[in-house]
Amino acid sequence: MMGHVEGSLNIPLHEIPARVAEIKSMNGTVYLCCASGNRSGQAEMYLRQHGLTEVHNAGSWLDAEEFLHSN
Repeated sequence: MMGHVEGSLNIPLHEIPARVAEIKSMNGTVYLCCASGNRSGQAEMYLRQHGLTEVHNAGSWLDAEEFLHSN
């Protein structure tokens, strides 16, 4: 794994369909990230199509880490 945001859960894009129920059971907003922001964007679209509303593409894992530490 190239990067990791402390406290995050790594779910590869191809596993998202099988783990929608798990993701839905998480309390609060779900922030998605990957190396470039492209796969996390795909994951966001998929999860929104499956009823999640509090899900956001935070872009690359570097951007996500900065964002989460600034809030």
